[in-house]
Amino acid sequence: MPPLDRLQHYVSVLDRERGKHAHLPASQLVAEFEEVKPRVARDDFRAMNMPLEGTIDLHAVYWEVRRWRNDAERETLATTEVVPVVPGEDEIFELVMRARAAPASTGMKGGAAARLADLAFETAAENRERFLLGHGAMRTGRTAYPHQVKTAKKFFETMHGVGIVADEVGLGKTIVAGLVIEELLSLEPDAHVLILVPPNLRGQWGDQTLADFFGRPLAWKHGKEALRRAAFDPVVLFSLDEAKGDGKDDALATTLLQRNWDLLVVDEAHDCRNADSIRFRFVYALQARRRLFLTATPLHNSGYDMFTLATLLKPGCLGSRSAFAARYMDGERVLKDSEGLQHTLEDLMTRTLRRESGLRAIPRKIKSIKVSAFKEEERALYDELLLLLRTIYRRHMGASAQVMRPSARPQYLSQFVLIAMLVLREMASHPRAAIHTLQTALRRKVKELATITRDDADLARLDDFIARYTAPGKWDVAHHAKSERLLLETDELLRTGAKFIVFVNYLKTHQIIAELLAERHPGVKVLSYEGSLAPRDKTRIVQRFMEPWPPSCLVSTDAAGQGLDLQAANCVINYDFPWNPMRVEQRIGRIDRSSQESGELRILNFSTLGTVEEYVQI
Repeated sequence: MPPLDRLQHYVSVLDRERGKHAHLPASQLVAEFEEVKPRVARDDFRAMNMPLEGTIDLHAVYWEVRRWRNDAERETLATTEVVPVVPGEDEIFELVMRARAAPASTGMKGGAAARLADLAFETAAENRERFLLGHGAMRTGRTAYPHQVKTAKKFFETMHGVGIVADEVGLGKTIVAGLVIEELLSLEPDAHVLILVPPNLRGQWGDQTLADFFGRPLAWKHGKEALRRAAFDPVVLFSLDEAKGDGKDDALATTLLQRNWDLLVVDEAHDCRNADSIRFRFVYALQARRRLFLTATPLHNSGYDMFTLATLLKPGCLGSRSAFAARYMDGERVLKDSEGLQHTLEDLMTRTLRRESGLRAIPRKIKSIKVSAFKEEERALYDELLLLLRTIYRRHMGASAQVMRPSARPQYLSQFVLIAMLVLREMASHPRAAIHTLQTALRRKVKELATITRDDADLARLDDFIARYTAPGKWDVAHHAKSERLLLETDELLRTGAKFIVFVNYLKTHQIIAELLAERHPGVKVLSYEGSLAPRDKTRIVQRFMEPWPPSCLVSTDAAGQGLDLQAANCVINYDFPWNPMRVEQRIGRIDRSSQESGELRILNFSTLGTVEEYVQI
């Protein structure tokens, strides 16, 4: 084994060079080892089973040499009596803060701060309360915030490798996960890690969190190699929906289920809160020694959400569903003993609020925009549709469908009501957004009812309504009270230099709003983001939106409502209000990030008075 001092020199040079290149010719790399003679360097690498020939993969070689260095350090410690001088926690924090605040002329930039932190944690290796190797693994120029390091340590030391990180939106939960992954791989180099994320976050994890912050090479674009990577790669990243498959003998899901993982990371874990879903069953079945769930919003519509996530993480920790209901729940949604539940979950869940993180709290300026100046034809259309739906419902109240309540008890609702609510919400968004549902799902249901009763009067009335509603020239998109008010608000936002995101619920509205904005503001990049886009197109749109020039805005469905870092914007417009209140906080979280530079965030909430949309918002 090469001497420790030369191994440390190789690690430093490789770390520096991998920040510039992914690969280097062997001769050029040898030349970078200025303090070591070329012949000696080649002999050392040959002894480590890595002959310096051809083109060198800097990331792979870095991690291998680092492993040799760690082994050499352990051998040295085993044969030498070492008494480490351990800096105090306050001293470490003061050194890092001083390094961050120092002017550029001193040469003490982020990289120096990272090296100080690395040194501090390595010398504290004998004291588990003040040491985290994962932080030392961050690339030159990167440092974690103190609350992120604290949370990563808590995951290992207090939560014993099983827990939910529920930090507020924008505080960097993915960096916490990166620290946890690097800490595990520092302690157990042969560990296997599975990371499951929403589809639109794969690039952010693969290209930013793990690659950019920690320099860990990760192939997240799998394609035909998906099965091989799932079976053999030590660190594997998949979207949860891709990994779970359809629940029927899917080859990828089967491969992942057959492996024994040392760490499972699930980002936006609240997507698994439905115990009847394939997502829940798949994650539950995975074999993992440690489980880390990330979610800023563990509770959505019911206290049972917390029961489901805790059960998925640590089965049985909250008892049976009925026992949980008796102790903590008041009805289907309300927690009656939230403090008691928090106490029970102390070792299973950690949550850092922005005011506790030491980061700057960015004030939010919230504006409610209530649309009431309807066109006469708009009001007549909505009232006629509402009357028609009420008449059909009263005549056919018996046709029901089973819906599972949060407590897992079934409830029977009229199938017609479910479709009618969707139509009314679409109508409040934009009259054209409801056309497809009127012509397909709603008409099919009314036709089915007519077949049962042998009375097609309601079907005839609905067909007449659809014919008049979809007549050529009807409902010019440019003459609609809610969209007109949106254009007026965007005029003011663009005048003041704001960069904004418009969130809508329906694809037709999404298309209409994007077209109206592009027509009204020809000098502005109007970008569209929605779930059916290919991953590369989503990444490209986000990159274009983050560019400082020319001015741009983003029109999106809830596909961009969670996980993405869109801190270039400083305004969120909730054009359509979601049924789930936590989605509002997730949307705002796209711009309320730790890296947000704006002095104020603007939130605009639209609602159309006298419609089901107003009821939903209330």
